[in-house]
Amino acid sequence: YCSIMGSITENGIKRYFDIQRMDDNRLESVFKTIVMFIEAYNDKTIRIINVCNNEVERIERIENE
Repeated sequence: YCSIMGSITENGIKRYFDIQRMDDNRLESVFKTIVMFIEAYNDKTIRIINVCNNEVERIERIENE
């Protein structure tokens, strides 16, 4: 099991991350959780992401102005 939770404020926009994974072994969980976080962090359109039990339960994107 591995979990990354938190928020980041950039350019006045607060982004929330909650990624939880459970894989067959711990190293795999840690690796996949970090990769998911980096992908979500680099996608600047994602405002809120919630991943639980290896499935995306909620994702909200920043609307284009």
